[in-house]
Amino acid sequence: MLGYPTNLQLGVMMNGIAKFLAVGFLALMSSVSRAETGLSAYTSPLDSKAVTSEGILALIEKIRQRPDWGKSISPADAQAVVDAVMADGRLDWAETDLLEELASDRIRTLALSKAGDPNHIVTFPTLLASSRAPIEEALDMAWEAQWNGGDAGWDALVALYGAGSDHARTRAISIVERKMAAAWSQSNANNEYKPFRQIISSRYAANDKLPADRRRLGKALLAAAAKQVDADDGGRMPDIFYSWIAAN
Repeated sequence: MLGYPTNLQLGVMMNGIAKFLAVGFLALMSSVSRAETGLSAYTSPLDSKAVTSEGILALIEKIRQRPDWGKSISPADAQAVVDAVMADGRLDWAETDLLEELASDRIRTLALSKAGDPNHIVTFPTLLASSRAPIEEALDMAWEAQWNGGDAGWDALVALYGAGSDHARTRAISIVERKMAAAWSQSNANNEYKPFRQIISSRYAANDKLPADRRRLGKALLAAAAKQVDADDGGRMPDIFYSWIAAN
């Protein structure tokens, strides 16, 4: 069994950490800032409206000019919107709201208005599941740093899950489900499902450090994500993996 590091070993480790701490800290703070900004887009229900830039509206209007455009919207179109939104390398509140509106499961018509000119409105439908994968990926990736952010990052994802809207819960589950699915794909009876058990164990340890009310939210998030992995895999996951989470 490995013992605790000696004072000398700790000193060496800390000296190494100091070499990249400044850059790492600034990157983490930038990611946290982006997530906190994005979180505000999840506190209210989707309302079939979004405010966006002239450039993005022009892109959407160009799609609308195609013959039979309503039946031809493709993942490439969704990617073009993502590229335009992410041109500055970040998602602000309005951009997050736009992408979430486009990615909504509820089929409806959106009213997209130009920033600073509320009378300039372009209507556009929510995207079908077959074409919105680039948007889903972009929205999940905006929270990637939180998944990799230790206890504080897990707390941020739990906050997203509990932000108060259906699309907040959906987004949080999607982020966690993606990570769980990757671990589940490497898990089987021969390795005693170790990769998946490890990911559950690490998140459960972080969740135990939260206040009681947030612990309940965190458990619900873990259970919901694991259940979604099971559903996507045809129900082959032993139910104990998510029923145990909710019960303990």
